[in-house]
Amino acid sequence: MIREEEIKSKCHPLDAWDRLVQASKAGFGSIHPDDFLRFRWFGLYQQKPKTDPYFMLRIKIPGGQLNSRQLRVVAGVARDYARGITDLTTRQNFQFHWQSIENIPAILEKFNRAGITSHGACGDTTRNIVSSPMAGLEVGEVDDVTDIVKELHKILSEEKTCTNLPRKFKISLSGSPRDVSLPEINDVGVYGFWRTVMGVKKPAFALRVGGGLSATPMFSRLLPVALRREDIVPVVLGVAGIFRDFGNRENRKKARMKFLLEDWGAEKFLKEIERRLGRKLEYCGNVPPVQYDAGDFFGVLPQKQTGLYAIGLAVLAGRIRADRLMKLADLSEQYGTGDLRTTQRQNIVVINIPEKNVDLLKRELIREGFNLGSNGIYRAAVTCTGIEFCNLALTETKIFTQSLIEYLASKFPDICDTVSIHVTGCPNACAQYQVADIGLVGTVRMDGAVRREAYHIAVGFALGVGEHFNRHIFSAVPAEEVPKVLERMIYVYLSQKNAKDSFVSFCNRFPSEDLFKLFGGFSAGS
Repeated sequence: MIREEEIKSKCHPLDAWDRLVQASKAGFGSIHPDDFLRFRWFGLYQQKPKTDPYFMLRIKIPGGQLNSRQLRVVAGVARDYARGITDLTTRQNFQFHWQSIENIPAILEKFNRAGITSHGACGDTTRNIVSSPMAGLEVGEVDDVTDIVKELHKILSEEKTCTNLPRKFKISLSGSPRDVSLPEINDVGVYGFWRTVMGVKKPAFALRVGGGLSATPMFSRLLPVALRREDIVPVVLGVAGIFRDFGNRENRKKARMKFLLEDWGAEKFLKEIERRLGRKLEYCGNVPPVQYDAGDFFGVLPQKQTGLYAIGLAVLAGRIRADRLMKLADLSEQYGTGDLRTTQRQNIVVINIPEKNVDLLKRELIREGFNLGSNGIYRAAVTCTGIEFCNLALTETKIFTQSLIEYLASKFPDICDTVSIHVTGCPNACAQYQVADIGLVGTVRMDGAVRREAYHIAVGFALGVGEHFNRHIFSAVPAEEVPKVLERMIYVYLSQKNAKDSFVSFCNRFPSEDLFKLFGGFSAGS
């Protein structure tokens, strides 16, 4: 039995709460080495370096939905315990650094009182369920699945049978036919589509299983079934159960569900789902792929409710100060209903704003320094934690990304096309570089005896029909030279694209060697 499984077998991590409380009284030095693993189930990871007495704390915001009261608690924790900042994640969460074990029980109690949990935000369990930031609001959505997201969140966060998995397990659940929650790269992805049966248009849901990124990216497989609304909870629980019972517990590197699906094949996997359900699912041989949409949730967005709007804000590099969150909570109440959403691009959306308040709120947001994402580069930047706090990262990412995006936005101030730039500090791909217009992968470059932070540069992914991950074009570009290289790439795209081209479609018209030449090649000092 490998070490992690042995630790879990001796004490289920959710039974380690008393140990955490005791450690909060006795101090960091009293923590048993095995309990560092168990404490992940309460949202805690050791912050870099592991010898220092600090943790990263992550909470769960299912579907990215929260209200102003909850946002004030988030802001208060950032202000009082996290040196004034918090980071948004690609799973619509918030995470906090500089957490001392002495404060954790009190902090988690604050969140619990606000209806927020950290259970399963880390560890070998189900991570935050991602969904459309416009769930229940989007014009054209098939169904609002918010209630299903909440039901699954409760079950998967609390029931012990669902909280000891071989590795982490990620769910994407949306009622939209648009690609708003990336079902292609989740362990299980569900999205809505319209199905015509006997001449009648009916709502249905597609099912994809076995996706994931990291160093071995794989797209999930689309299964030939049409789920009904009432199928979603038992099917998702069935998929999680299959992973729990058959996932690899002997090799952590092969313990993700994508490897189980690859080993079994889609047909066997579907048969096991149906065996657990005790019935057949409805066959559908022409399930449409999710509709790829390069846009994000920014600026003024009409809701399907007449007279109501949402306003999306770009949070550069996903990092935001506590005082700005407090102000945003105030503004969401003053001009709307106090409801907000977070996005997978680490941005925030204020929703339910009456039409008469839209311009007032826009002016107030701009006056307070918020960015409404009018620039296509600024609004679509994503970054991981980086070497500042992460024990696996090879490069610093947050400050680098902020500087990079500000530089490019200044060079292309009027760009309307979305050009997503994702910066990840190592090949583990927490910033999802494989599905970015421009993906930067942190590495180390040795120039003689000098160690330099550098980035591989990849482009040309596709989602929907003909899906594929992006391709590496440049290798080990020194970090300080990346801005000029990307400036050249974007300039070439804008000057040579045709009227219908996005950055992705432009890149996909060329083989890699031609793109290398087109973008000017790269050599140190160029």
